[in-house]
Amino acid sequence: TIYNGRIYRGAGEDPQADRVHEEVEGYWTFDAGIGWNPFHNEDLRIEAYVNNVTNEIQPQAIIITQYDNTRFFNRERTFGARLRTKF
Repeated sequence: TIYNGRIYRGAGEDPQADRVHEEVEGYWTFDAGIGWNPFHNEDLRIEAYVNNVTNEIQPQAIIITQYDNTRFFNRERTFGARLRTKF
């Protein structure tokens, strides 16, 4: 269905009486990062990060009109490094 892809059947209901279940189950994402100032130099910093470590992809928003059905998802796993310096 357009509502979270789940069908709901209430207790004791006819199995053919499908209804849309609009409840979204909870989930979590985990981000991690680490940084280091080499030689205790506060003007230089090296960092590494990973966002969405578990690569959990879930819809965040849905726009439904008579012409389209657009879904927006959270970001997939991303990782990288940064080098920061002060002048």
